[in-house]
Amino acid sequence: RGVMLRETESGMIENPYRLQIMNISESAHRYSISVRGLEGADFDGEHIVEIPAASSRTVPLAVRVTPESGKKGRNMIWFDVAEISDPKVVVHEKATFLMP
Repeated sequence: RGVMLRETESGMIENPYRLQIMNISESAHRYSISVRGLEGADFDGEHIVEIPAASSRTVPLAVRVTPESGKKGRNMIWFDVAEISDPKVVVHEKATFLMP
């Protein structure tokens, strides 16, 4: 089992994630990744990824927030994955962020 949450040296709370991004089209696409739901949420990892045609890629990242950003326990966040050349092509995926 991996770590569910940890406190960084700078005092931030960090949760690790692995996003599975699939491109079912017949051409390569570039996607932007963002996170929202907790004040100041940001992540360490790739913000722009390129996925070849008819393939998928696992993207590891670590979302970080200040301890004041959420309530103790489970907090909802959303990952937004948008195709760069056509922002109407976007997926909003709900996830849980754990706070100590």
